[in-house]
Amino acid sequence: MRPSFLRHAAALAGFTLLSISSARPLRVGIEVNGPPVSFVPDGGEPTGFTVDLLHEIERISPLEFELVPNWWSNIQRQFNRGDLDILANVVRTDARRDTMAFSTAHARVRGVIYTRPDRPALSKTADFAGLTLGTLAGSVAYTNAVKYHGWGAKIVTFDQWQDAFDATAAGKTDATLLLSPTSSRLANSHQLHFELVDDIIHEYRFALHPDDHQTLTDLDDALATLQANGTMDRLFAKWIGPIEPRPIRAADLKPYLWPAILTLAGVILVFSWQRHMLRRVARHAEALRQATQLLNVSQELAHVGGWEVDLEHLSLFWTDQTRHIHGLGAEPTPSLKEAFAFYTPSSRPRLEAAWQKAVETGEPFDLEIELNTTRENTITVQVIGVPTMRNGRTVRVNGAIRDITKLKQAERDRLVLSKLESTGILAGGLAHDFNNLLTVIALNLGLAQQPGTQPADQQRWLSSAKQAASAAQQLIQQLITFAQSGGVDHAPVDFATLIRATTTDVLEGSPIKAVFELPATLDPVEGNEGQLRQVIRNLIHNARDATPAGGTIAVRGEMVAASPKTAPNERASPHVHIVVRDQGPGISSAVQARVFDPYFSTKERGAQKGMGLGLTICHAIVQQHHGTISIDSSAERGTAVHVWLPVTRSPMAPTVTS
Repeated sequence: MRPSFLRHAAALAGFTLLSISSARPLRVGIEVNGPPVSFVPDGGEPTGFTVDLLHEIERISPLEFELVPNWWSNIQRQFNRGDLDILANVVRTDARRDTMAFSTAHARVRGVIYTRPDRPALSKTADFAGLTLGTLAGSVAYTNAVKYHGWGAKIVTFDQWQDAFDATAAGKTDATLLLSPTSSRLANSHQLHFELVDDIIHEYRFALHPDDHQTLTDLDDALATLQANGTMDRLFAKWIGPIEPRPIRAADLKPYLWPAILTLAGVILVFSWQRHMLRRVARHAEALRQATQLLNVSQELAHVGGWEVDLEHLSLFWTDQTRHIHGLGAEPTPSLKEAFAFYTPSSRPRLEAAWQKAVETGEPFDLEIELNTTRENTITVQVIGVPTMRNGRTVRVNGAIRDITKLKQAERDRLVLSKLESTGILAGGLAHDFNNLLTVIALNLGLAQQPGTQPADQQRWLSSAKQAASAAQQLIQQLITFAQSGGVDHAPVDFATLIRATTTDVLEGSPIKAVFELPATLDPVEGNEGQLRQVIRNLIHNARDATPAGGTIAVRGEMVAASPKTAPNERASPHVHIVVRDQGPGISSAVQARVFDPYFSTKERGAQKGMGLGLTICHAIVQQHHGTISIDSSAERGTAVHVWLPVTRSPMAPTVTS
């Protein structure tokens, strides 16, 4: 098979030619009675898993389809005559290899066995021994049964499914074996019970004519894309549901004993750390709850001050609580001008502007401002004013004043708690990701140990399990990097060489190219080479994921006099400024504010889909190296990540490991 990037290039280059030369859509034959894979409701349009899948393929590829629903025997004859270009939901057999070309598998379903309600359920082929099973002559179910000698059962063939179901209902056969629940309405007329057979697995594929190589290539590319972006899993879960794994044998786990032990140790470490952090969060939450409860009681006991300004008589009235808030005792109530003088110079213009607008337009106001009491302290108050209009002009303003100093302090306390809660989110996210990775390992090992599985399929599933175990180890390493707050060895690092090597390694085999603008005068930085490599690796990974269809990633470096966070009174020091820019769709301002939060990610979660720790790790490492990191993104220019790191004047070591 050609490399993926060549297929994408060929598809892009030939899109115009394909559009011109295509005289009609590709005719795809689908079954009218194959729920949930494909079926046509009474008086309705074709629907099911395959119909939705074909629509998604049309959306992302140059292919266009015309759905031709009919019974299986009819669409098979149409395909053999050349009236159809594609057959949907075909199981590959030795007899069909000579007359059909097959796409990659897009669905895996278990076989179905129908029995009378008064008979025991049959959930595995070991239950078939000694029984009489009916099936359709020439069907895939019959071919599979012959291949495995009926699993110890006697196989009886019928020409029509109705005859097979009639025989089971009459007791002439013990059960009817199908490829999938395609004839459920016929079976339901006899109230037959159906069961999915655990160890009979069929792979559905699209069948094409052997000489239609271009359509097969485009179809496989589209299926690979839908599998990679999760669309296939979503459609499968919507219409068919997951395949339950069989028990894992010890022999299957033996080659992965040590990775499993390391993964288990990492999971135990994470769960222990999570329990510790959750206990800390619970203690702080309880402390805050008690403080909040006390504050609520205090607020219930506290009085809100009231005031009134009569604009017709230019008089000001304050309640006792208002006088207390201002620190007045037996002194007379001040005038309106003297009342404004209580407020701090920074708050007074806001109050005066709101007051003027209320008098002129009758608009109420609600402000949080500061005032200086006669007790020589500054407090934060909430001031509310409601004008009363008469004949189109304001004649009176009634209002209230409340001391919210303690309330504002409580809000600051809650901000501190939110930081502690984010640690709990991090722990929960790690547990979630480990659970996903272990699920992938279990599912792939379960698939690999199924009876009759081809060695090539076993190798692929075991390889997937190994990749998931490797991803778990990488997650542990990222957690260790995130947890470190110093204590690692620092030395002069040739940052330009490190950037080139790491970027080339990440983009190897990808259709994305890197464009470097790294001057030879780039000074070395003081830091840990492994951690700095992790920063560049995460940034290039993110840039690559933002442009999956191909393009370029620009990596630029320069020497600057100081970091953006250098305060005016601090002594400036030279920094290396690195920019990694992609050609993706950009990031919204709301998302930019959260990109450095632990376990915040716009990508799908799970193995090889984005852990939500990449930029958090980068932020932690850059801070440990006394540097700065920021995000600059827009829909027109893509996303650029800026990193500033202080340079070192120490001499470089004779050799640098890459």
